[in-house]
Amino acid sequence: MAAVLSFSSTALPSLRDDSKIGPEVTQVLEDWIASVPFLACALGTFICRYLAQTKGLKRSLQIIGVPLLFGWVLIALTQNVFMLLAGGLSLDFASQL
Repeated sequence: MAAVLSFSSTALPSLRDDSKIGPEVTQVLEDWIASVPFLACALGTFICRYLAQTKGLKRSLQIIGVPLLFGWVLIALTQNVFMLLAGGLSLDFASQL
């Protein structure tokens, strides 16, 4: 599952130059974009572990599929930086199982 981690910090140069995604990407937003994967992974580890212990691996993988799908849909349909952040948060949170 670690293959679904979203490292959107590699997209920062193109986000700076692209005016189609909404408001200008400031330094603060760049910091958030680069740090969201690590914050979500830290929180997701504990919740995914709890799910695996209480629901079992098969059921927890089925549950985790929902935020994974939601994250990819958000990233694919991104219209602003905040949708990109929400999609990355959802992907990285759910990728810890």
